[in-house]
Parts: sequence; C-alpha cells; structure tokens
Amino acid sequence: LFESSRGVSIPLTGILTEPMTEDEAADNITSFYAYVASPPGGGVATVAYTPGNDSGVLDVALTGGVNGDVVVHVVAVDDSQTPRGSNVNNQSMVMHVLPTNDMPGFWFECDTSIMDCSAPACNETDKSGCAIAVTLWEDCGNCPLPPVPVMGMGGPCPYPLVVPGFLTRIDPSLFYAPDEAGQSLTFVVTMVSGDLLLFENGTAPRVDPVTGSLSACL
Repeated sequence: LFESSRGVSIPLTGILTEPMTEDEAADNITSFYAYVASPPGGGVATVAYTPGNDSGVLDVALTGGVNGDVVVHVVAVDDSQTPRGSNVNNQSMVMHVLPTNDMPGFWFECDTSIMDCSAPACNETDKSGCAIAVTLWEDCGNCPLPPVPVMGMGGPCPYPLVVPGFLTRIDPSLFYAPDEAGQSLTFVVTMVSGDLLLFENGTAPRVDPVTGSLSACL
C-alpha cells in the first residue's frame, strides 16, 4: 500500500478454536489482538472481533511518514484447560509500504505581543479555513521594528513590516518524515483580494522558509 493511505483494514476469516475435537469443542477465544512489531512507533494495530463469530477485522493505522516494511503480529488466545500444547496462535504479516511525498507542514502563529492580530481557525492538514487578520496603520506606525533593514525594490523600505515567526513548525513533511528532511521549501504569497499597490512597487509580501518571518514593504 502507499504511505499516503496511512493504514489498511483487512478481513479475518476462518476464526476457530480448532481443531474441533471433542475435548476442545467448548473452548472459546478469550483474547484477540494485534500490534505493530516494527518499525518502533510505526503505528497501531487493532482487531475487531465478537466472541463466537468466525470472522473479524484487522485495522492497521500507520504513523505519518512511515514507509518500507511494517511487521504486524496478530495474536489469538483461547481458554483451553489442557496442560499440554498451546492456547496461543501468533501470526505475523509484512506490509510493504511504498513511499509517497508528504505535503509540507507549517502553522500560523498570531503573537499579539508583537502586533495586533487575530488567531487562525484551521487545522494541521487543511489551511483553507485559516483567517489571520493583521491590523496596520497606514504609516506602519504600529508595525514591529525589524531586526535588520528591509530592502524594497528601490532601496531601503520607508515603511517596513516584519512579523518574526509568522509561520512555525515549518517542515518539508507534514508528518516530519526523516526521508524528506533534506527537501527545500519555498513559500509563495498570493494576493487574492485588495490592491497590490499597497506594497512598494507592487511587491507582494514574502515569507522566509527558514525563520518563518513575514516581511513586506508598505
């Protein structure tokens, strides 16, 4: 399966306290469970089973960013009182998880100690509902002082806006996948409404992919 599927459900059939010999006819399955044996922290496996049934469902939920071979153990235990033999059946399976590229991860940070803003209403994977409202004076009189001069298209910016740490938790992988750690990021700021001429020479704001700082020249 693909890494992006984040898991799988597998039907389990033929569940019996076999062999159905006379001395085991009254045996019942008392415990039915599963777990991800490797890699460590690779995910969670569970079994949905109702005692007396001959079927169930194995659900495996993978941790984000996990790919490669994932080993899952499925264990059934019956209530046999026979002192010899075994009342435990442990079966293993190997899931081949093919890598897929994760979407980049980032989070909006609204720090009211820096400037007048409102917090976002969005979640980790879907930024479409985010709404950051930043209130600025026309002369940028309430803008936080930039740590270094901001350069505009024609030289030093007369009204610089720098919001440090505007984006946080920046990572090439939303799930912090180690095999994507070396990827580079570029942020593109698009103006969907309003007048781009509010910014010097129509230059759109920029976001630094390393620091997450938002900068603009008003």
